[in-house]
Amino acid sequence: MLADEGWKAMEMMDWDDEGREYDINGQSARINAETVYSALRNDVSTDTDRFIIDRLDRTFFLV
Repeated sequence: MLADEGWKAMEMMDWDDEGREYDINGQSARINAETVYSALRNDVSTDTDRFIIDRLDRTFFLV
């Protein structure tokens, strides 16, 4: 399960402060819980928003 892409969504939600680094289309992005909340509220999606939402979709699929 730890190797599944859905697990990354759980990691993102674990960090309220400094977050974790993720590689998104060759760019490094720091994501924490607030970044996740923001991605869910945005009307226009960035690459980071889509990365987050795709991982959350995978998590909900597994549940």
